Amino acid sequence: VPQLDDPATARTQPAITSSYFGNHAIRTKDWRYISYRDGAEELYDHRTDPDEFHNLAQDPAHQAIRKELAQWLPQQAVPEFKTKSERP
Repeated sequence: VPQLDDPATARTQPAITSSYFGNHAIRTKDWRYISYRDGAEELYDHRTDPDEFHNLAQDPAHQAIRKELAQWLPQQAVPEFKTKSERP
């Protein structure tokens, strides 16, 4: 994991995070794209909106970047972890 050794290392792919079943976020240096299980989407340009006040997901001018980031979404969600340990 090169970025742990040197945070200045350039990323070759975005960071992908998942929260609960079917909710995912794709983060690059400049953008965050969020896709929810119910089909809702959010897109933020962190260069001009670091606090994520202006959702650009439905803005026609930003459909190319939305589609580009959406390609990184997992094709299927992994099973959820149990909330309690199975150990006694």
